Amino acid sequence: MKRVWSFSAIAITAVSLVILISAVANIVAQDREYGDKHPQTSESKRLGPSASASSRGSVQAMDVVSGFPMPTPTDSQFVVDTQYPPGHCQFRSEGSLKFTVAITRYVGLTNGDGKLTNPQALINNGIINRNVTLTMPAYDVDYSTVTFPPDQPERDRIIFNGEYIGDLGAEGYLNGENNRWRMNTIEVPISAVKFAQRDPNGGPPTPGLNEIEILIDQGNIANNKELWCTSIDWAAVKVKALYPVVMLHGNGEDGTFWNRMGFTGPFVAAGIPIDISVSNGTHLIATNAGQLATKIPAIAQKFGVKHLHLVAHSKGGLDSRAYIKQIKADTIAILSVTTLSTPHHGSVLADYVRDAIGASAWHSEDTVRTAAIQLKGGKFDEGRQNLTTSYVAGFNNENLPLPSSFTVDGETTPVKYFSWGADANADNSMSIFGNPTITMDELQGTDYADGGYFTEKGASIVYRIVYYVASTHEDVRIVSGKKVKIIREVQNATPQPNDMLVSLSSSRLPQYIPMTDMKRNHATIADAGMAQLVLQLIKTTQSLE
Repeated sequence: MKRVWSFSAIAITAVSLVILISAVANIVAQDREYGDKHPQTSESKRLGPSASASSRGSVQAMDVVSGFPMPTPTDSQFVVDTQYPPGHCQFRSEGSLKFTVAITRYVGLTNGDGKLTNPQALINNGIINRNVTLTMPAYDVDYSTVTFPPDQPERDRIIFNGEYIGDLGAEGYLNGENNRWRMNTIEVPISAVKFAQRDPNGGPPTPGLNEIEILIDQGNIANNKELWCTSIDWAAVKVKALYPVVMLHGNGEDGTFWNRMGFTGPFVAAGIPIDISVSNGTHLIATNAGQLATKIPAIAQKFGVKHLHLVAHSKGGLDSRAYIKQIKADTIAILSVTTLSTPHHGSVLADYVRDAIGASAWHSEDTVRTAAIQLKGGKFDEGRQNLTTSYVAGFNNENLPLPSSFTVDGETTPVKYFSWGADANADNSMSIFGNPTITMDELQGTDYADGGYFTEKGASIVYRIVYYVASTHEDVRIVSGKKVKIIREVQNATPQPNDMLVSLSSSRLPQYIPMTDMKRNHATIADAGMAQLVLQLIKTTQSLE
């Protein structure tokens, strides 16, 4: 009895298996033979459900909306809605799928067609990633469907600006599955990409127009069959490149300072977009910050970006701090701020220039220093008014802390702060009396570098003021029954190495990462050698991978 039961069970199972295999084979055969069901009219194609949703062998119609929300366009991600309606599925005979992604950001010099003139150099210099990332949701791509020869699975070829991207080392065909939306992520070499070009009149860049074309069902052209259809919901191109660097000069200078010192050379050689157009003159911090609030967004617009790096020399660092505090939400994001010899705690030389006006050098606490400042100190202009130790102390109370991040177009990015200071006494030389001395070779680029013994002596006096004196204030002394204005000094607790204007300690500020102190003066802290260091530092603040 047991044997009979076992034989019957085996027989029933075998029959069921044969029926199942036959049914599956019939369904597969139908799919192989018919592929996606072609709509009868173009009207049904436009208004009806997805053509491939009714493919033979499908149990029910599947989703016709991608389910992948279109991303927000930013200055690094450029997006297009293809405008193909939900449910649309296009066959080869109806033409290719074609749409254009406009890249509105300038990243470097381009040829007439909008492609970068030397993309490999930018890659080698760490300025741009070797690829851009193309993402697009594709519908009903039967890439892995098993077919009987000569029928072939779905192969929808991707053409980028007229080039088959498979020949460029990228994935050359759409991928996906039957009746499903699948996100396609493709790395496209930047050599194939068209970027925005600068407007010679200073307006927004001219966009680089990147045409993407999908040639449908290319595998079945040879057998004269049309088996498959597909659609694209939207497309986005993600660009990873270093953002532009805006350079802000110090008091009494203008934008040409950066060229004169050779600071721009390494940036230009590396292919980094820079701007030195800001020339704010000798004005108050508040005045310059107000000007930056107008000028910097306009500079960003010229590059087609909302993210920038700032490099500031001397008082330009204070101007930039005041500007940063007033940036409105969702307008501009500052990625890094690098200050070069900025007097974040003021400069005693500004104190001395202020108090030397009308003072008696002979009766002041230090006759030589007072006389030297009266001779070589210059005018107490608006900019210097905001460089005194007392003013900057009050400025810091109101200006700190600085923002730790910015949010633009829904993206939040941290801001990094760096500071460099300098010591002009490069050889650490001292006089026989134990006072630091400055020699001619340490005066390069400064107003003292015109030669002569007095120039060296005068520069040494200026260096020693910052070295020994923390601040000054005016006082009066009765001389022959008359009041005489004099200068009194408050001494540093410890001597302060300096660049002949800003001490090392004044160049540092909480939130700013202090970099290695340099053996340079107040001018050469912004020379070509420093530019190389700053450039490398800026690159660490942006990941291009």
